[in-house]
Amino acid sequence: MKPEDLDADLVKQIFEDLKEATGKGYGRSFYNYNSNAKRKLELRQNLFRFSGAKTYQELAKLNFLLQGDDGEPRPFSEFQKEALKINDQYNQHYLQAEYNSAQRAGAMAEKWAKYEDQKGVYPNLQYKTAKDNRVREDHANIDDVIKPVDDMFWDKWYPPNGFNCRCYVVQTSKPATKGTPKAEPTPGFENNVGKDSRTFNEDHPYFLFPKAEVSKIRTGFEELKLKEPMYEQIYKKGKAKLESSIWTDPSDFKENFDASKIIVDQLQLNVKLRPHQNITGKKNPELEIKGIKGDHVRPRSKNLKRGISNAFDDKLGKKGQLREEKKSFVVIGFTYELTNGNLGALAQQSWSKFNKYKNLDFIIINSKKNSIKIERKVLKKGYENYVSEIFKIRKGD
Repeated sequence: MKPEDLDADLVKQIFEDLKEATGKGYGRSFYNYNSNAKRKLELRQNLFRFSGAKTYQELAKLNFLLQGDDGEPRPFSEFQKEALKINDQYNQHYLQAEYNSAQRAGAMAEKWAKYEDQKGVYPNLQYKTAKDNRVREDHANIDDVIKPVDDMFWDKWYPPNGFNCRCYVVQTSKPATKGTPKAEPTPGFENNVGKDSRTFNEDHPYFLFPKAEVSKIRTGFEELKLKEPMYEQIYKKGKAKLESSIWTDPSDFKENFDASKIIVDQLQLNVKLRPHQNITGKKNPELEIKGIKGDHVRPRSKNLKRGISNAFDDKLGKKGQLREEKKSFVVIGFTYELTNGNLGALAQQSWSKFNKYKNLDFIIINSKKNSIKIERKVLKKGYENYVSEIFKIRKGD
């Protein structure tokens, strides 16, 4: 079976079911990116990877059924009978356990931030089980164990620690337990979802692929990100909206989110935060407006002229994200008050780069409260007119 054989619709359906479960556990804030956005994105990304891995394993089993024990093609009626059993196993029995685990993980992920914030008052956490005959032996062995919030114990034993796990933790100021009883979580659950945002980790059996296929599977999955970017509307102002792919880069999310909100508010433009592919040499423009790809930059250099110049060159130069785009744009963001000198430097450098990079269709300049868009056609009116356009950014500040 090839990675491209994955049933994208099945992957999406499993993902949506698990995302729903996680949202129920986490609460309404799971759909609000104003806080803990990195965690929420990473939770979604983990669920989609899990959904893809599950689909791969299910299809691999179905492929195996195509041949009988004698090596000959299996009769369709016999194949259908066995295939329905696998479908029932994966998409009913397994899915129910996975749904319950995702819901529980969502709840525990949301609580972890509180435990860290309040560790000055409650420095320790106590592991608790349901204390009945359904509790796993390993979980029962560590029932009531107390460890500091920052102890490595919770990197392995923060619940849930298996499918349908009902264990939880409580805050306490009681002294920590000396030593740790011998016990092991279920494979795939030996992590802290509150810290690493993984409901199912890479030790889960779904992630065990044939060694010869691992590279192809990973590449195929990265390609699936563009085919199925899974956009969600995360902000709206008037008729303009901001959408984010679940695959946008979590490390750059807040900066891109803040910049895009200003554009939506002030320019009433629809903005997309694009998927990020982890493929060597692959360019990853982060933004999209009207089908045109672009990037957000904040000039970092103390020398503003040099900072602006470097920002354009980094995005549009030989190794830049936007080098190969037929049309592109750059969003230049400032978090401080712009003086006449700042604006003069900005006008001079952006004019130069506009003329140098012919695929630059427009630029957007963001200040704290305002946003302006300057299109390539403005260049035809001359430099003085261009400077006056740049200075319009001051109107909202």
